[in-house]
Amino acid sequence: MTDVVATVTSCFRAPVKSMQGLEVDSLEFTVDAAVGDRTWGLIDRDSGKLMTAKRYSRLLNASADDNTITLDDGRQVDIGAPDASRVLSDWLGRPVELCRAGEVPDTGYEMTFDPPTTTPNILRSPPRRGRSSTWQPST
Repeated sequence: MTDVVATVTSCFRAPVKSMQGLEVDSLEFTVDAAVGDRTWGLIDRDSGKLMTAKRYSRLLNASADDNTITLDDGRQVDIGAPDASRVLSDWLGRPVELCRAGEVPDTGYEMTFDPPTTTPNILRSPPRRGRSSTWQPST
């Protein structure tokens, strides 16, 4: 008899890092990650860092499927569109680049564990090895 160590009751994946994703019937895995999960991310052009909801909580107000990002103001952005980064920059009020995982080296990310203050303590993470450590501009 085998002891059950886990039960999966539902599966989700987020095609764009830190945005709401979608429920799926199943997931396939590579050595690095679930296929289609966090395939895209936003790079803050000023810092060169991968944006995460831990630092940029507005990202959680958007959702994404494999082809489209839906913003909290109702606009939809085609992930493959040449103006996707511009639309996302306008939405966030800062210059960002929509990038594909795996092709821009040494990105890393920043986050804070502090409650919102005027001077949060920012922690910088070096890039991780594997798929989510590198990102490629979409244009």
